[in-house]
Amino acid sequence: MSATITLSESEHRDFIKQARADFVREQMLAMRESGQTFDFIQSAQVCGLLNVAPRTLAALPLPRYPLPGGKTTFYKLSEVIAYLESKRER
Repeated sequence: MSATITLSESEHRDFIKQARADFVREQMLAMRESGQTFDFIQSAQVCGLLNVAPRTLAALPLPRYPLPGGKTTFYKLSEVIAYLESKRER
């Protein structure tokens, strides 16, 4: 016997956002527990952590570190975490 779950468009979008945020959190926790360190993360990873669109990320007051001659922009993980904590304290 199989069941079908039907979601509205907004429920589907919310489900995907939450799943992405959970995945990013789990990956970061696993990396910390294994002793792996990382100082910089890509904009897509920051969007996943903050659960925001790239356009919204571009408007946030986070310093960006672009690679010379490339389109890839990185963010310092410590600065992203500090931003998250500052928002949580409010």
